[in-house]
Amino acid sequence: MSLNDVDLHLIFQQRHNVNKPLINGISLLLIIILSIFMLASRVEGQYVRDVPYFNQRLNKISPSKSCQNSIAAMLLNYFGATSITPDAISKRWGISKAQTVYGWQIVFNTEAEERDLRYRDNGVDNGRLSSIHKILDNGIPVGVHGSFTNSGHLIILLGYDEQYYYVHDPYGDWNNGYDNSDLDAGRHARYPRNKLEKAIQDFSTGNVRYHEFVLAPGHPSIVVENSTTDSIISGGIVNLTIEVSAQPTKIEQITADLTQINGSKINNLAYNGDGLYSLTTTIDLSNSIPGRKNISINASTKVNDIPHQFKINHSIYILPPQDQYIFEDGWSKGWTSGLLNRTEIDTASTMNIYSGKTSLEVFSNFFNMQIVATDSINHVGYESLRFVFHPGDITTIDENTFFVYVNNDIRTVINLLNTPVRKTIIDFSKKTWQIIEIPLNNFTWPEKPIKSLHFFGKLKGTFYIDELQLTAAKPNPLSLIWTEFPLYAFANKSKELHIGFRMETLASANSIPQTNVDLSELGGPLNVPMDYSESDSTFRLRTRLNLPHINGQKNISFSIEQVVEDKTWNLNINRLLKIYPQNDLKIFNDNLNRFWHLENDIRSTININSTNEVFDGKYSMGIEADNFTINFKTTEPVDTTGFKFLHFSFHSGTLIEKEQNAFNISINGDSRTSVSLFPTKDAIGYLSSKSNGWEIVNIPLDDFGSFEGPLESIRILGNLQGIFYLDDIRLTCALPYNPSTAVTSNFGLEKESISISSNGPNPFNGKMSFDVSQTINGFIFSCIYNAAGQQIRILKNSFMSIGVDRVEWDGRDYKGHLVASGVYFFHVRNKTGIINKKMLLLR
Repeated sequence: MSLNDVDLHLIFQQRHNVNKPLINGISLLLIIILSIFMLASRVEGQYVRDVPYFNQRLNKISPSKSCQNSIAAMLLNYFGATSITPDAISKRWGISKAQTVYGWQIVFNTEAEERDLRYRDNGVDNGRLSSIHKILDNGIPVGVHGSFTNSGHLIILLGYDEQYYYVHDPYGDWNNGYDNSDLDAGRHARYPRNKLEKAIQDFSTGNVRYHEFVLAPGHPSIVVENSTTDSIISGGIVNLTIEVSAQPTKIEQITADLTQINGSKINNLAYNGDGLYSLTTTIDLSNSIPGRKNISINASTKVNDIPHQFKINHSIYILPPQDQYIFEDGWSKGWTSGLLNRTEIDTASTMNIYSGKTSLEVFSNFFNMQIVATDSINHVGYESLRFVFHPGDITTIDENTFFVYVNNDIRTVINLLNTPVRKTIIDFSKKTWQIIEIPLNNFTWPEKPIKSLHFFGKLKGTFYIDELQLTAAKPNPLSLIWTEFPLYAFANKSKELHIGFRMETLASANSIPQTNVDLSELGGPLNVPMDYSESDSTFRLRTRLNLPHINGQKNISFSIEQVVEDKTWNLNINRLLKIYPQNDLKIFNDNLNRFWHLENDIRSTININSTNEVFDGKYSMGIEADNFTINFKTTEPVDTTGFKFLHFSFHSGTLIEKEQNAFNISINGDSRTSVSLFPTKDAIGYLSSKSNGWEIVNIPLDDFGSFEGPLESIRILGNLQGIFYLDDIRLTCALPYNPSTAVTSNFGLEKESISISSNGPNPFNGKMSFDVSQTINGFIFSCIYNAAGQQIRILKNSFMSIGVDRVEWDGRDYKGHLVASGVYFFHVRNKTGIINKKMLLLR
């Protein structure tokens, strides 16, 4: 269980950004300005940790012009070259080589290869923001080029959320105009999302220049697959099990360094077969200091007689065993009051007490109160800032404001009163003690310790604070095991929804949690209680829904709550249900789909009622071309969930034969998605260079790249001259509507010409083969789908003559990995039909 799974019993979470730092003795005017800001809520992001930071102003060689070498040094250090510096790169490569995307790539990859690092840079000069987000989601930093300075600048993106990007900026803090006074300001700086995206995107195209890091070709790799615990409370003995997978499957030696969690330096992982290695050991955390610790997994092996040594880090969070009080009957050890402006405090007040003997009395007149930690506090392992508040004799007026922030940085400010999106948190009209909890993640940058707390606002009168503390995070005791969940459903159908899970762990065995399911995205009720079965301790939901009429991905949200004494534990989980289309989406077959039309046909004449060469039905689309562009555009953008291929038939007709015929297809007018239909030196293509008949083309939508948003247009263009024909243009379903039986698509009027028979047992545990027969000459395509409708392996995609061909599957996916036991489908299609054969793999 990761620290992100720790229950944060959130009373509220608000964040506000102001670009200028708070100066000592904040002015009344600034307080009034802040009081009228509308503070937006923040969704927590994930961040790449442990990336070292270099400020380029400290470089001896060209400090003002060496941002590119500074981020190269940071990233090379992160990936394992721990001794390289920006000046070492500048001395070898100069300051101009790495200023371009491909020059930077040469510098990084040369240095990485010489040190046998696992990763190489794949520089991109026409990328997308969505691609950057996917890389960050996978926990890999991204180097980006942008107009942060007039001459251009490079920074490292570490993470993002709905409002901000978290970055290492070697020049400082862009938000504060690159102030020279703080050489650490660019470490984990936080930049507004819209402002940063504007700085890194090309004004005319929207393209982004960035650096993506991928495993070096042929380089072995290891991945942590499972850990018995990722968060441990300090103190006592714990059992730890770690499992890792390796490619290639056999590594000569894998060890774990457990010194950061009081273990030994070298611990051998045992080989369990199928590329899996594991370590089970006992760790004594009696004297462990809370914080985030790394377990270093080290591997050594040979690939093609070349030795490789590499490592990865796996984080373990050591949580403090108890809360840390800041104020309890006076200042606690390690804390004291700091700057007080327009306020007076009494740390031993007996006028109004929540617990103990005294409380903190604050007399306010538009106040600013600072509380200082004598030693910086590592916030890892603490979940919230908690205190109890009494409004005393504060008068409720519309102009009241009350804020808290940390580390003398007003960009972390949080509103304690009413906000546009939440009800009032502190109610001055209620003269009672009120408990306030603020998640620490709302305040801090990743890896920044807490140095000070600040309370300020527009209040007049006396109020009281008691039990001011940092609450220790506790691993959420609630966890579950799914027993039933639909992998997919079909659009516009009535679906009997079966969902079930069993609670693996509880906060207490003496009470049953309350469970509710939000089915609103499926058109169902907002809160549906689940039934509990005592016989097998399983929660179940059985309900019938009329599913949305279009395909897409829909969230089903689960809320599980258990109250134990005065503590409420919550577990909130979202699971996606993929809604698949029932049928292929026809774009052209005898006529254009009514939602599609042709536009921008350049240097071509199109006849959509051609009868010269017809693949299916009465008509085909005849195109007389002379270096052409044709755009198919839809008035109803298509969500591609559940569609797998762009399918069409092609006849070369009277095309003039050239050595270098070009024929490309792209999506949404984005040249970055372009796919070459004819073979080139870089691509095998989908069409033969010479053909005298119809060819069937199935282009996986994945081959077009991660185009942003729904599918809105399909553009075909090339240098073809002469007349060619297109027919049966469609998006094909990833999984037929009834995959458990053979399904024949109504492609045309011909009698079905395809059949399959299996060889071997079903269920099977090794290889399965199929005899595919067809009674016509033509293109044939076969692949393997899993039960979720995901294509996991293409078996055949080529021309087949009349007769029988044997196709084998060895139970492996695209990457050569053995797939798990379960239901799979052998899918085969030619121009007259589709057949799916169900099989059961048991290992």
